[in-house]
Amino acid sequence: MHYPRFLLLQFASKNGILPQYYIKFLRSRYYNLAMNLSRYMSLKQITTLYFPDKSLKAGYRVFSRWVRNNESLRRRLEEAGVKKGDRIYPPRAVEIIFEEFGEP
Repeated sequence: MHYPRFLLLQFASKNGILPQYYIKFLRSRYYNLAMNLSRYMSLKQITTLYFPDKSLKAGYRVFSRWVRNNESLRRRLEEAGVKKGDRIYPPRAVEIIFEEFGEP
Protein backbone atom coordinates (compact mmCIF):
# COMPACT_ATOMS: atom_id res chain seq x y z
CA MET A 1 0.00 0.00 0.00
CA HIS A 2 1.29 3.46 -0.89
CA TYR A 3 0.88 6.25 1.60
CA PRO A 4 0.90 9.91 0.62
CA ARG A 5 4.38 11.34 0.77
CA PHE A 6 3.50 14.12 3.21
CA LEU A 7 2.16 11.56 5.73
CA LEU A 8 5.36 9.52 5.55
CA LEU A 9 7.49 12.61 6.02
CA GLN A 10 5.39 13.81 8.95
CA PHE A 11 5.55 10.42 10.63
CA ALA A 12 9.27 10.09 10.03
CA SER A 13 10.11 13.53 11.36
CA LYS A 14 7.99 13.11 14.50
CA ASN A 15 9.17 9.62 15.41
CA GLY A 16 12.65 9.64 13.91
CA ILE A 17 12.29 6.07 12.63
CA LEU A 18 13.09 6.52 8.95
CA PRO A 19 16.72 6.93 7.94
CA GLN A 20 17.70 10.33 6.56
CA TYR A 21 18.53 8.94 3.10
CA TYR A 22 15.01 7.53 2.79
CA ILE A 23 13.49 10.88 3.74
CA LYS A 24 15.62 12.52 1.03
CA PHE A 25 14.42 9.89 -1.45
CA LEU A 26 10.79 10.62 -0.59
CA ARG A 27 11.39 14.29 -1.28
CA SER A 28 13.14 13.60 -4.58
CA ARG A 29 11.60 13.75 -8.04
CA TYR A 30 12.50 10.09 -8.69
CA TYR A 31 9.98 9.00 -6.07
CA ASN A 32 7.36 11.17 -7.76
CA LEU A 33 8.09 9.64 -11.17
CA ALA A 34 7.99 6.09 -9.80
CA MET A 35 4.62 6.80 -8.20
CA ASN A 36 3.33 8.40 -11.41
CA LEU A 37 4.11 5.28 -13.44
CA SER A 38 1.90 3.13 -11.24
CA ARG A 39 -1.30 5.18 -11.39
CA TYR A 40 -3.68 6.95 -13.72
CA MET A 41 -2.74 10.52 -14.62
CA SER A 42 -4.80 13.37 -15.99
CA LEU A 43 -3.73 15.32 -19.02
CA LYS A 44 -3.35 18.31 -16.72
CA GLN A 45 -0.82 16.45 -14.55
CA ILE A 46 1.19 15.27 -17.55
CA THR A 47 1.34 18.69 -19.19
CA THR A 48 2.27 20.31 -15.88
CA LEU A 49 5.17 17.87 -15.51
CA TYR A 50 6.51 18.63 -19.00
CA PHE A 51 5.70 22.36 -19.11
CA PRO A 52 5.78 23.79 -15.58
CA ASP A 53 6.51 27.32 -16.83
CA LYS A 54 3.68 27.45 -19.40
CA SER A 55 0.01 28.11 -18.81
CA LEU A 56 -2.27 25.09 -18.77
CA LYS A 57 -3.78 25.96 -22.15
CA ALA A 58 -0.36 26.42 -23.77
CA GLY A 59 0.81 23.12 -22.24
CA TYR A 60 -2.22 21.31 -23.70
CA ARG A 61 -1.53 22.83 -27.09
CA VAL A 62 2.16 21.88 -27.19
CA PHE A 63 1.55 18.37 -25.82
CA SER A 64 -1.24 17.67 -28.32
CA ARG A 65 1.02 18.92 -31.12
CA TRP A 66 3.75 16.51 -29.96
CA VAL A 67 1.32 13.59 -30.00
CA ARG A 68 -0.29 14.62 -33.29
CA ASN A 69 3.09 14.87 -35.06
CA ASN A 70 4.39 11.54 -33.70
CA GLU A 71 2.59 8.74 -35.55
CA SER A 72 4.25 5.86 -33.68
CA LEU A 73 3.37 7.41 -30.30
CA ARG A 74 -0.23 7.95 -31.36
CA ARG A 75 -0.50 4.32 -32.47
CA ARG A 76 1.02 3.04 -29.21
CA LEU A 77 -1.33 5.21 -27.14
CA GLU A 78 -4.33 3.88 -29.06
CA GLU A 79 -3.15 0.33 -28.35
CA ALA A 80 -2.93 1.26 -24.65
CA GLY A 81 -6.57 2.36 -24.72
CA VAL A 82 -6.29 6.13 -25.14
CA LYS A 83 -8.84 7.70 -27.47
CA LYS A 84 -8.79 11.17 -28.97
CA GLY A 85 -10.09 13.66 -26.42
CA ASP A 86 -9.35 11.51 -23.35
CA ARG A 87 -8.30 13.53 -20.31
CA ILE A 88 -7.29 10.56 -18.11
CA TYR A 89 -4.41 8.30 -19.12
CA PRO A 90 -3.95 4.74 -17.82
CA PRO A 91 -0.60 3.70 -16.29
CA ARG A 92 0.55 1.98 -19.48
CA ALA A 93 -0.07 5.14 -21.52
CA VAL A 94 1.85 7.25 -18.99
CA GLU A 95 4.73 4.80 -19.27
CA ILE A 96 4.65 5.09 -23.08
CA ILE A 97 4.70 8.90 -22.90
CA PHE A 98 7.66 8.86 -20.50
CA GLU A 99 9.51 6.41 -22.78
CA GLU A 100 8.86 8.50 -25.87
CA PHE A 101 9.61 11.99 -24.53
CA GLY A 102 11.88 11.07 -21.63
CA GLU A 103 11.10 11.59 -17.99
CA PRO A 104 10.17 15.21 -17.28
